[in-house]
Amino acid sequence: MAAQTQYLIDVRTPAEFSTGYLGNAINIEYQLIHQLPNVVSSVHKNDRITLYCRSGRRSAIAMGVLEKMGYADVRDIGGFEDARRVLESEEGQLDRVPKSDSGEKVTMKDVAQKQARQEALGSLLAGLRSEEKNIVSQTVEVEA
Repeated sequence: MAAQTQYLIDVRTPAEFSTGYLGNAINIEYQLIHQLPNVVSSVHKNDRITLYCRSGRRSAIAMGVLEKMGYADVRDIGGFEDARRVLESEEGQLDRVPKSDSGEKVTMKDVAQKQARQEALGSLLAGLRSEEKNIVSQTVEVEA
């Protein structure tokens, strides 16, 4: 029997993951958790798998899927902040607390601000695309 390995899996979206993650987390969206053996070929059914997301809902769903797939040691440590506290309290589990470019710890406030900036940028880009379509349609009308 192979030695038990521990895996920390963040089941949020890649966009959420890019705003900050815990430890050496692997990002696999909860809808794709059934792909775990394809993503991490070294995973075994007896390995310890720890899941978290933003609020705990998606990680709970992912845990159920993995348990149905036969993984024996799966746990859900909830949302981002709860997961951070759990991992910080367990020696050796949190190899790296997310850091900003300046080397300071990333907090959920930082993550929320980054998400707000990303959403604002997305809205700006959507507005620019809409304006571009308007200009193109006006140009077509003028040419006609």
